[in-house]
Amino acid sequence: EDPIDGPWRLEVSSPGMDRLVERTADFLRFAGMRAKVRMAPDWGRRRYTGRLHGLSDDETSIKILVGDDEHLLPRTQVDRVLLDLTPDEFAALGKSGAAIEGKIP
Repeated sequence: EDPIDGPWRLEVSSPGMDRLVERTADFLRFAGMRAKVRMAPDWGRRRYTGRLHGLSDDETSIKILVGDDEHLLPRTQVDRVLLDLTPDEFAALGKSGAAIEGKIP
């Protein structure tokens, strides 16, 4: 029995160029790629845009390179992390979602 009254259409899509990065495996897989980090409101600086450098050894903090400065951001204070991909980088991810070769510059 159909649980939805009336006509409907199911659409399935893949994450786009602004793909969400949440899991430990995501931070490791996308290391070296550009990302935008939004911090919790009570954190001093609210936004960071740079290259992901993975996680701290204990996996409690995100490493992001902004210019020449590496920042260590506590995961408990991170509101959201989105990849900031170019069309070429997005195409290179392909169906597998694997990161591009030669990750961290």
